[in-house]
Amino acid sequence: MLIFFASFSAGLASAAAVRHVQGRKQANNTRQDLRPGAVSPTGGRVDAARLAEAESEFQKGVTLLAEDRSAEAMEAFRRAAQLDPSDPRPHHGLGKIHAQLFLNDQAEAAYRKALEVDPSFRPSLESLAMLLYEKGKHEDAIAILQQLERDTPQDPFVWGELAINALALGKKAEATALLEKYRAAKPEDAWGHVHLGKAYADSGKLAEAEAEYRRSIELDRNLQIAQHWLSQLLVSTGRQVEAAQHAQIYRRMRQLSTDEQQIRMALQRNPDDLNGLVKLARVQFLLGKRKDCRSAVTRAKAIAPQDPRVVELEGMLEKGVPPPRDPSR
Repeated sequence: MLIFFASFSAGLASAAAVRHVQGRKQANNTRQDLRPGAVSPTGGRVDAARLAEAESEFQKGVTLLAEDRSAEAMEAFRRAAQLDPSDPRPHHGLGKIHAQLFLNDQAEAAYRKALEVDPSFRPSLESLAMLLYEKGKHEDAIAILQQLERDTPQDPFVWGELAINALALGKKAEATALLEKYRAAKPEDAWGHVHLGKAYADSGKLAEAEAEYRRSIELDRNLQIAQHWLSQLLVSTGRQVEAAQHAQIYRRMRQLSTDEQQIRMALQRNPDDLNGLVKLARVQFLLGKRKDCRSAVTRAKAIAPQDPRVVELEGMLEKGVPPPRDPSR
């Protein structure tokens, strides 16, 4: 257990870095990848009682992971994998946990294990492709994405992932064309606008880049990378005062992201810490993570339904009003 938490702590430096994948498709969402009630692709090699126990352990892992009880979720997924070796989902769940802890090598191994069990398991294919991008293995990521493209040629997710890998490889024209397709398919997606802006900026089209960055911020003011890249562009065009404003927003959001990771780390040690849950909910609200905030509030309410901070947080969620500054900060 000590090793588990030490590894989590070691990943905090990565949490503070600019993450180009912010806002990417639901393949990064563990609760959708590992949704309760998903059908296990098992065969007839395992008896019914063992299959039922495996499914029970898997669903337990999903619930625990949704409650940020990663260590317990990991054990549940491992038991499920042992009980039903023909189900890729527990391995995928382990990959998600490792990825959240910034243990990318272990995450990659878990996703590949899931794909050994079922080579067509799409959640692991998508997650592995995104992880390979993070690790700088762009050619390997592209190979997986091309496989996905053959199965679903009109999937904007694939266009977006192919585009950012192409951009990383210096293929600006290819990346731009793919991101323009992505924008046409998902015009309200801030992620698509900000990365198209980056493709334009890298190609020297600064006016077009600025327009895309600003549109991204209109759609999602909390998208950190949009604030960062717009600030850089404004500096390069001599508008330092406005650049400083966006840089300040970016630094604030980055600090909040670091705070969130630190609070989540503390909650791994004590998942029922009411003070920690209240702080987590406040930070997630300020980061625009309303669903995550609601989850933290629900957990806090189960512990202390009449606590005035919990009641305040519920009202805040209903009204969309930011909470007052935490006096402990």
